[in-house]
Amino acid sequence: MTKYLTISLVILALLAGIGIGYVITPQYADANMQSGHANGLGQADRNVDLRYLNAMISHHSLAMDLAEQAKNNSKRSEIIKLAEDILKHEPAAIEELYSWK
Repeated sequence: MTKYLTISLVILALLAGIGIGYVITPQYADANMQSGHANGLGQADRNVDLRYLNAMISHHSLAMDLAEQAKNNSKRSEIIKLAEDILKHEPAAIEELYSWK
């Protein structure tokens, strides 16, 4: 009886670990984005444009934050150059998005 209980608990723990592991992967996030369940713009209504602009401003701002980290911490010259290009060009893109609000 104890042997079967132990085996059952190990199997349950394994299945739970696989499920939790999948949920924290980028593939899970991508699947949710494609199905429209996560971070979507919501229903098409009179505010959809504003939600889109706000999401894009947030997206570009995050790109700048990440670029700053990459520029300061990366050892790869191509990553540093990409980060510098992002830091140079993204402010104009963000300003343009703000102008459309």
